[in-house]
Amino acid sequence: MAGIINTGKVLNNAWIQGTAETSSPGSIAIDPSMEKQYDYALTSDPILLQERKDTQEKLYEIFKESPWFEKYGGNIGANGIPVPKKIDKNDVVELFYYMKEKLDNVKKLNVSEVIIAINEFFELNYDEIVNKVLSVPLKSKLYEELYEEHQEKMDVDQEKLF
Repeated sequence: MAGIINTGKVLNNAWIQGTAETSSPGSIAIDPSMEKQYDYALTSDPILLQERKDTQEKLYEIFKESPWFEKYGGNIGANGIPVPKKIDKNDVVELFYYMKEKLDNVKKLNVSEVIIAINEFFELNYDEIVNKVLSVPLKSKLYEELYEEHQEKMDVDQEKLF
């Protein structure tokens, strides 16, 4: 049995044997001069990201002039746009439609983009907005947009029963 080699272990491999000491690289920090471009480097659609940031800035300008700014004016967020305080349930409907009307006057967006923009700005619950706040005509427009955008995907996924 002197000629049999133990192949269960890789020879001279400190990682498997557990004798090597690992050193962590420490924390990774983003250079302050590149912080503004960081989001654009990670996204698959930088144009859409720029449009959304522009919409958030316009929403903030509208919010500053609104009657709710004194009550809900918030702190500066990580992206430089202030984040409002949590909105009371009693004010959500009025505030949503106020912001929607003003945003429609400033920028042309479809219904789904308006809902996403306002929900992201105020950090609202999407289910609550769709189920409790949106009117029937807005829900109808939203569903029509979603159907038109995803109609090809829906047609492909359907299977014949018989």
